[in-house]
Amino acid sequence: MNLGEYRPPNQINKDEDKYWKFTKIQIIYMLTGFMIGAFLFRIISLFHVIFFNILAILICLILVAAGAFIGGVSRSTSVYLDGGGLRYDKYLFRKLKKKAKKRVIYTNNIDRDNPDYSFIQSEKDTGIISWITKKLQAFTEG
Repeated sequence: MNLGEYRPPNQINKDEDKYWKFTKIQIIYMLTGFMIGAFLFRIISLFHVIFFNILAILICLILVAAGAFIGGVSRSTSVYLDGGGLRYDKYLFRKLKKKAKKRVIYTNNIDRDNPDYSFIQSEKDTGIISWITKKLQAFTEG
């Protein structure tokens, strides 16, 4: 080898091999984060302010890193009652689905003579979703 020449190693060392492997689901989440960030960058670049452009690039990188984290890291198995061992994308999807689901409690009706009302549906307040539903019902009724 001549002075100033460097021959790269024939194989990647184990650390690089360990940390630069991405699964398909990680790549999908990373590309989704990149597309959202690129769209945000295109919108912010219309302002022609360098600080906002740098901020948009940082947000894009954060979204890509979050996509790699969500698609590749699993929750600790010590919290086995609360989704331990699941990847974070599955865990977050289950949590969001549980929050969005309408919860009801069915109780027996005391008045058993009336066959039309064998069960009464008692609604539990689920926060903003039930508030929006009540407002829409009030708007359509009155």
